[in-house]
Amino acid sequence: MKKIIIGVVLFLVVSFIYNHFFLKCMITGVYVNTNYNKNHPIAEVPDRADTLVLFDNNTL
Repeated sequence: MKKIIIGVVLFLVVSFIYNHFFLKCMITGVYVNTNYNKNHPIAEVPDRADTLVLFDNNTL
């Protein structure tokens, strides 16, 4: 029983690290909003074309 608990905890920790580990080269780039012409019930969704550029030196 103890081995099963350790295995499940280890699996959850490895899954969390795998899903939340980002290198700088994975995040930098150009992100374009393509959902601006759709009707959304959420107020925070942009209603026009929008582009976000993230540079290597941590600037927008």
